[in-house]
Amino acid sequence: MIRRSFAFAVFALLPFAGACDEYLFEQGYTGTYDLSWVNGRRVPAIVLESTTAKSTYRAEISFGTLHLRRDDTFSIDFELRETENGTVTRSTRGYSGTYDRYDRDLYLYFVDPATNRDRTLSGFVRDGYVEILVSGVLEGQVLQYGFER
Repeated sequence: MIRRSFAFAVFALLPFAGACDEYLFEQGYTGTYDLSWVNGRRVPAIVLESTTAKSTYRAEISFGTLHLRRDDTFSIDFELRETENGTVTRSTRGYSGTYDRYDRDLYLYFVDPATNRDRTLSGFVRDGYVEILVSGVLEGQVLQYGFER
């Protein structure tokens, strides 16, 4: 009788064990990540620098944050600091939308406010950090962002 009760208890709890694993798996991805590096350089990171006889220009990513939520929505915000001939301009850029993940691959979907078109950012999650490729911040540039918890 004890053996049958134990077997019943184990089989009755199996669905919950799977749910716990899925919950822990979900928890591993969701949360807030701070921008740590861009194109392999620690933040603040210079992402473009140009000097001619008549002008100088520098673009720098100052800081950023990525939020991955349990309801499969995300937001990503960062500050772009541009210096042209000594004049500094700061602007905050941001995207929000939904995301999918397949194993450790991550896909962020949103509508680009500048063009009103659907866009996708791709990246991956590994051991407490997220890496995402972002285009459109600077014309003709694709930036590789690294976020850490």
